[in-house]
Amino acid sequence: MPKNSKNCYYPAQGPTGDGKTAGSARTRFITGLLKTAAILLALWLAAKYLLGPALPILLSLLLARLIEPAVRFLSAKLRLRRGFVSAVCCLAVTGAILLLLFFAVSRGLRELSAFAGELPGLLGNVSGLLGRLRGAVVRTVVAAPPDVQAWLGEVISGLSARLSAVPGELMGRLMSAAPELLSHAPGAVLSVVTFFISLFFISGSYPSIAAFLARQVPEEKRRTLSNVRRDVLAVLLRWLRAECILCALTFAELSAAFLLMRIDYAVLLALVTALIDMLPVLGTGTVLIPWALADLLTGEPLRALTLAVTYAVVTLARSIAEPKLVGSQTGLPPAAALAAMYAGFRAVGVAGMILSPLALMVLRQLNAKGYIRLWRVP
Repeated sequence: MPKNSKNCYYPAQGPTGDGKTAGSARTRFITGLLKTAAILLALWLAAKYLLGPALPILLSLLLARLIEPAVRFLSAKLRLRRGFVSAVCCLAVTGAILLLLFFAVSRGLRELSAFAGELPGLLGNVSGLLGRLRGAVVRTVVAAPPDVQAWLGEVISGLSARLSAVPGELMGRLMSAAPELLSHAPGAVLSVVTFFISLFFISGSYPSIAAFLARQVPEEKRRTLSNVRRDVLAVLLRWLRAECILCALTFAELSAAFLLMRIDYAVLLALVTALIDMLPVLGTGTVLIPWALADLLTGEPLRALTLAVTYAVVTLARSIAEPKLVGSQTGLPPAAALAAMYAGFRAVGVAGMILSPLALMVLRQLNAKGYIRLWRVP
């Protein structure tokens, strides 16, 4: 039969004419998809089962890496043995950390003690607030058409009963949380002790540990890993610096506003709101908007207006400062950040909810740089 006969079947040929381009592209796609799934599964398993037990060792390794330049500098300048200099540096760092923890814990315990003393009165105020809120809603329902008043009345009665039970449930949960926290105390103490002991041993022999870890990586992969580490650290440090500056700015603005409004625990409330503002998707509006609405419905229009103005000022200041501090390459779309928070919370818990957007941001940067190919970039 002639070679170019129409009755002959020829497989689809690619640019090279060998008929294998389509099949090889399909194979590469499936292989890449399986590799990506395996990497994601390994990361999930590591985060769920290995991150908690290995966290003290990993933190001590990170801190030893951070103090390594100081150890090398002092060893060379003072001509002292590395073990002695490493022990002195570790003692200095340990003392500083313990001092900060002491002041933070003592201050927190004083605040919690004062808060616990005033908690019954605050819960009573919450009950009164809920009563006034119910009265305001009932007055609004009375003005509704007669056909829907009965239905709205049932809905409001159910909501009122549920909200009235909130203070008691909150008090019960707070009282039951103390034994649970105490049950975790031995594990926390063991983790802290492991962290400090590991810091001494790892810092003392850091060059040999670093050389051992480097030998486990093939020579041709080391440069790529070095570039990945440099880019990831640059992204993380830029993000951390920007978030700390924005948090400090938000904290200062909220503290000034709450102090001027003569709100109890103004600094503590400002700190909590600023920390909530650091979380992806969430913001100061998560606290200030419901607070302002509650004040408006309970006959506090001036404070509601002040809270609304505070929210507007904080949002405006953040929208002006954030583009200058955080580059577009480190940001995440709100939908992606929300999906990452939900997936992290379902997989690991609260820690996963906080860390998963950060991990997605790192993956986004690595994908944009071409180190990995999880999705196509423009």
